[in-house]
Amino acid sequence: MQTLANANKTLKFPNQKAPRYSLKKPERKKYHLVRYIRSDSRLNIFGEMFSCLG
Repeated sequence: MQTLANANKTLKFPNQKAPRYSLKKPERKKYHLVRYIRSDSRLNIFGEMFSCLG
């Protein structure tokens, strides 16, 4: 929360439930995701797997 306050940014939340189908990728702006990191240090973002170990 302090990092957010220091960045002088506001959070934006969608005003509806998440869609049950794929959306087009944005051509501008950014998406910020909060995702669960598994016990094996793997991160799954929309089906792509990433290792969280440096």
